[in-house]
Amino acid sequence: MAVRIIGIGRRTGGDDGAGPAVVDYLRTNCASSAIELYEIGEPSALIPLLENATRVIIVDAAINAGIPGTVHVVRPDEIDQNPLFSLSTHGMSVGQAIALARVLAPETVCQDILLVAIAAQKPQGIVLGLSAEVSAAIQEAAKEARTLAIATKEI
Repeated sequence: MAVRIIGIGRRTGGDDGAGPAVVDYLRTNCASSAIELYEIGEPSALIPLLENATRVIIVDAAINAGIPGTVHVVRPDEIDQNPLFSLSTHGMSVGQAIALARVLAPETVCQDILLVAIAAQKPQGIVLGLSAEVSAAIQEAAKEARTLAIATKEI
């Protein structure tokens, strides 16, 4: 079974591009054949990637999660319970995608899922590039995601 790190976001959505930026950083600086890296545009695309994995680390921008650039590690059951985290700038939230995946494929969906959330500014239309605060947090978030991935017994 695989260990996956999945970055969610739109590169043209300002800070919403934090997830893909973390995946880029990992591909360039922390490549490991033991970790599969994926980039997706929105949470509904998570559903098939949550199946048949030992551990999944999701990296996404989080609005209303504190000072932009702050990195949080969150378990799926905390996503919807903690009002601090409005973890989606997308139509379906990360928590909703995980819940749907667990209903659709309860036997094969990974039970060990973590979210690395980077506090971000709300997107203002089409914006290329990250804010200075979120850009400065990419390395920290990437290292956190990689540490969580390699902490898996399978690696």
